[in-house]
Formats: sequence, structure tokens, C-alpha cells
Amino acid sequence: MGWHRLKVGNLTKRYVGAFFYPPLMLVLALAPSAQAAEAILVNGGGSAVGNRCDFFRDIDRADRVLDAWGRVRLSADGNVPNGPPNSEKCDSSGNTIKDPSHRPILTRQTPQSGVDGAARFAELRTQVLKSAASLKPGDPLLLYFTDHGGNSSSKAKDHSIALWNETLTSTQMHDLLAEVREALKKNPATANNKVVLIHDHCFGGGMIEEELWQRPPAKDTTTPIENTCGFSPASGSEYAYDGESFMKMSDQILKSRSSKLKGSVDRDHSGDISFGEVKRYMERSYSTQSVPTSSSDLFLAKYLDAHDIHSEKNRRELLDGCALDKSKSKQLLNSLGAIQDSSRVLLETKLKSVREDLGQYYIGAGISPSTSMAQIEKLHKQRQENLRNAQNALADAQKAVSPALYAFTLKQMKSELSDRAIDLVEKALQISRALIEKLDRDDITGTEKKEIEAELQKIRETPVDTLKGHLKQTEIRTEMRRRFSASINTAAFKQFAQNPPINSDGKPAWPADCLAKHNTATKIESTALGKTHSLSRLVGAVRQAEALNQIGQDPEALNTYLKLLECENVTIGGQS
Repeated sequence: MGWHRLKVGNLTKRYVGAFFYPPLMLVLALAPSAQAAEAILVNGGGSAVGNRCDFFRDIDRADRVLDAWGRVRLSADGNVPNGPPNSEKCDSSGNTIKDPSHRPILTRQTPQSGVDGAARFAELRTQVLKSAASLKPGDPLLLYFTDHGGNSSSKAKDHSIALWNETLTSTQMHDLLAEVREALKKNPATANNKVVLIHDHCFGGGMIEEELWQRPPAKDTTTPIENTCGFSPASGSEYAYDGESFMKMSDQILKSRSSKLKGSVDRDHSGDISFGEVKRYMERSYSTQSVPTSSSDLFLAKYLDAHDIHSEKNRRELLDGCALDKSKSKQLLNSLGAIQDSSRVLLETKLKSVREDLGQYYIGAGISPSTSMAQIEKLHKQRQENLRNAQNALADAQKAVSPALYAFTLKQMKSELSDRAIDLVEKALQISRALIEKLDRDDITGTEKKEIEAELQKIRETPVDTLKGHLKQTEIRTEMRRRFSASINTAAFKQFAQNPPINSDGKPAWPADCLAKHNTATKIESTALGKTHSLSRLVGAVRQAEALNQIGQDPEALNTYLKLLECENVTIGGQS
């Protein structure tokens, strides 16, 4: 329903000048009015080193997912013809191509869907206010960020996002959102238009919390900016791991041919998929190592803290065989009174979800519903520490096995590549490493940086001779990377890894048991990750249930919470 209407609206905007074809104009004049839902899509990456390939893929996914919205794309340094490298280079699978020292090879890249400007704050502010001014009554504005996230800046202790050669702090975003709300309030018809934020990056939950809520010494630190909400695949203290993109999940859901999948995502049975439903599916599907976060989750957590109801007695009374207290749930729904039906449906769906979650997470965590919250939190802390240790062990094992894989792959490829090709590749990589290390220095000037990046580009474009034809060194690196993953458990590599060459200091070039360490570490990390998943989500679900048991007695807080749920219920098609 919403999709067709929005698409007709796009046609209206596109063909409004087609006066030479009266029948078409008549059809469009009778069509429902155009939607003006607007989306600003941002990836800055910081600089060329660190601006990863998956950022560009996320921008293109967002463009595809939001095809019913008006879209502005701000990426890196913008659309600069023949400009210097602005990102890491990808192989055909979208992975960053790196040299043997694990430094990325650089290139110039823009989103396939196009780019409308640079990812700088001045441009972002201009585009956000321009889009807000073009909104029609009821139409939402969406701000989507895929970048490196930071958990604090040196001075303000804000969470932050890497734009192009600058940092965007949560304080700047808080001020910008307040400015947007003031602009929308100037027209009574758009005063209640919703603004949706998606922070698809590390520590994104912290950005949402600091953008929407004031912090001390402000007097009101519990009421968020009105009619504004947000989502992130990670909390304010967590990394968002590769492949755990909010927009990637949205894209997969929309492209799925399975009606069963879409039915499980569409929890309120509206026929449309909302951003809130995507977030919930990410939680329930265990698709992420980090815990997806939303503004309504943050509100409940803040409510608990502000009202000091974290008592063990409350928690014991809260649970009824893994279920949210049914009598209090009924009281909560009854307290809605004459509130509109859509809010009641949202709250009923939320209550049902929390009940289901509690049961599922207790089972997944392998603990009893009678376990006290103090015990749950202690166990959660222990498992998080176990996971960190397992991940550190895996990183060490990967570091040990990497030289063996590189040497083995190079040895294999020498039978296919001429000695001249190998020499050229090795020489180019040595020069690239030295230049990239220079780029990392703090005292480098802008002119020096451009000269180094230009030199790197020349090196990357140097063709090398091979027995099979003419390949660029980057293509050889891509092939080597592909073989790394293909070789790890082959019989030939196992034999090779057990007989390492001896370095000049008389020590083996890598541990003989590096492969066994790697495989053991992988299994341990996988097990620790699985055990931590359910417990992380259980802690959040219990806290939500605790807050929902109390919030029905506070009409003002309930109204704020419902507004957040309604904002989060904006559909991917651009409607509430």
C-alpha cells in the first residue's frame, strides 16, 4: 500500500513537466499526493586509510533499501574528478586488500549509487536543514551514518563519528537535531514529523543516547528530543563487527522471497516492515556479536536509573515463569485509557516480545528463571571476560599463522609468476609500506600527504609481467588473499606449516603448531561467543521488563515511551 503510493509520488516529481502528454498528467493529478520522506546517507571514513569498502557497500544498500525516499549521499571527499585515493581497495568479495604487513592498499572510490557532496559537517548541516524544510506533513527525515565510531573525544568526552578529515561529535548532532526540531515547529503541520537516526557503526548506541538526551548540568536529563528516535547495531560501549550492518539486515529482509521470514519480522502484522522490527529481528536472530540498541531501550534504562527501582525484591516479583508479570501488563494496557489504537498495538506487541525474549534468553544462557539478577550480572561479566580472552587468543593465533600462509602462498604462486613479477610486487609493497607509515605520522602536511598518495597510486598501477599475461600487482594481492583462506586446512599447508624455515637468529620463522593453535582458538572463540549472546540479551530483556512493570504508574513517562515506539515504527517505505 505505502510502497505503491510512494512510487507514484516519485513519478509525479519526475514527470511534472510532461505537459505534452495530457493523459499522463491526468493520471498523475488523480494519484495520491507525493511523499516527501527524505534520507541523508553519510560515510566519511576519516581519511583514505580507514575508509573501508563496506562503508560504500552500506551506502549503496541504504540507497537500494530506501528507494521510496528522496536521498542525499555524502561520501568521503565528495565527487572530485580524478582526485587522490579516498578509500581502501577491495577484492571482488568486498574485502580490503592488504600487503603482507596488513596495511591496506588505497584507491579512489565513490558509491555506485552516486555522491552528492563531501562528508563534512558543514555540508551535512546544510543538507539536513534543506531536507527538513522540504518535508510535507507527516513525512519523516532519516539520517543514516556508516563510519568509524568513537566512544569519546579528547575534550568533550562525547561519542563521535569519523567524517572526512574531521570528527562529528554527539554534542554537535544534539545541537543540529534541536535546530531541525525548531525548524519543523515553525510550521504547525510539520511540528510532529519524525526524525529517525541509524548509526551503523561502533559505539552507535552512545551516539543515540547523547544526541537525544541532555546531559548534566542540564536539569532535565530523562526526556529525549521530541519525535526523534534512533537505532544502532551496537551499544555505546561495543564494537559493531564486520558484516553486522543494520542496513545489510534490512536489505536481506526486503530481498527475501520467504513469506515466513517477512511474517516473523512484521510483528504487528501491518504488512510493512518498520525500522523497529528490523532491530528486533537482529536481536532474535543472533545475527550480531554486539547487542542492537534503540532509543526506546535507552529510555527504559534511563527510567530505571532515574527512579532507583533496581532492587532485588522488584526483580524477584517481576518474573512469572520467564514471563513479564501478567497482572501488571494488563494494568499497563488499561492505563492507556483513550489513547489511539496504534499505540495500544505497539505496546501490546512490545509486551509480547519481552515475554518471548525472556523465555528464549534464559534457555539460551543455560540458566534458570529463578536466578537472581545479581547472579545473572556476575555471570554476564565473567562470560564477557572469557569472550575477550578468547578473542585475544584468536588474534595471537592468527598473527602466528599469517606468515606461514603468506610464505606458502607465495611459494605456490612462484610456479605461476615470473621471478620479475614477484620482485616487482615485493619491491612495490616495500615502498608502499614505507609511504603508508609516513602517512600515519601526525606532523605530515596536507601537501606532503597528497604527494605520497599520488606516489602510492602510481605504484599500485604499475603493471607486472606474469606467465599468464599482464596483471596489476593489486590483482596478484587479491589472488593471494583468496588463496590464504583456501589454504588454511589443506594437507599441503599443514605439512608446510610443520617445517618452518629458520631465521638468522636460529629461531623458526613461525611456531610449528601455529595451525593447531589457530583452529583451537577459533573453536574457543566461537563457543565463548555463543554463550555470551543469550546472557547479554537476557540482561537487557530483564531490565526492560522491570521498567515496563513500573512505567504504567507514570503517565508522562508512558507517553514519552509510546512516542519513541511510534517514531521507531516508521516503515522502510517511509511512513508510520
